[in-house]
Amino acid sequence: MTQLPEAVSVYTMAGSDDLLVHVTAQDIDHLHALLPDQFPNRREIVAFRTSISCQHLTNPVLGPLPPAEQVRTGSVRAVRPDRPIGLMP
Repeated sequence: MTQLPEAVSVYTMAGSDDLLVHVTAQDIDHLHALLPDQFPNRREIVAFRTSISCQHLTNPVLGPLPPAEQVRTGSVRAVRPDRPIGLMP
């Protein structure tokens, strides 16, 4: 899948879907041409469906994650990129 020029990233999933392929296309016609030409011809793909992302938000700066015990007990305040992670008072 990563050999496709349109493939941005490929994720192995747990749950109802086994694979998530993030592709980019010039327009909807390019996407419609890509899907039936590339995906059904692969033996590991039995079926596929398409979702279109309308907005992509990222958090470019992630602080260190708190210890799992603090998360389980709820003693960690919400994580915000502009503030360091800390314990709730």
